[in-house]
Amino acid sequence: MTAVAQGLTNKPLTEDQLKQVAQQVQNDPQAQSALQEINGALSPEHTVKYCPEDGVRYSADMIWCPDHKMKLEWVE
Repeated sequence: MTAVAQGLTNKPLTEDQLKQVAQQVQNDPQAQSALQEINGALSPEHTVKYCPEDGVRYSADMIWCPDHKMKLEWVE
């Protein structure tokens, strides 16, 4: 969360500012969801799937290619 907050403000945050941000996030479901998405996108486990027909990449939570109705494969 520190890196995200500092990245958004483009400056380092004090400990008090970080505590305020943490309290705000605890009370805001949308902020919690956004942080989960950011953490998921930045995690090393984040993977992508692709359509074997044309190579178009899709989110890891998709199973089938919407265009070709083929099962998506994992990008290694």
